[in-house]
Amino acid sequence: MQLKFLKKGSIGLLIGSCMALSCHKPPQSHLKKGFYYWKTAFKPTNYELKRLDSFHCNSLYVRFFDIDWNENQIRPSQ
Repeated sequence: MQLKFLKKGSIGLLIGSCMALSCHKPPQSHLKKGFYYWKTAFKPTNYELKRLDSFHCNSLYVRFFDIDWNENQIRPSQ
């Protein structure tokens, strides 16, 4: 009699624990949006600026120059 009660109690405790542990909110991830601007000159159009604003963009990575190198030197290309 006592053994049946322990089995039922253990199963109930296991089910209750699983339910309690599975009822939490997952942590919210905070994504930061960024875009690359890969053109020769930095001259964004009004359309591009509006699109960045509508996407709530946090970062804009801008290309400044390319790099050329040979065996003797490394320098920005022109």
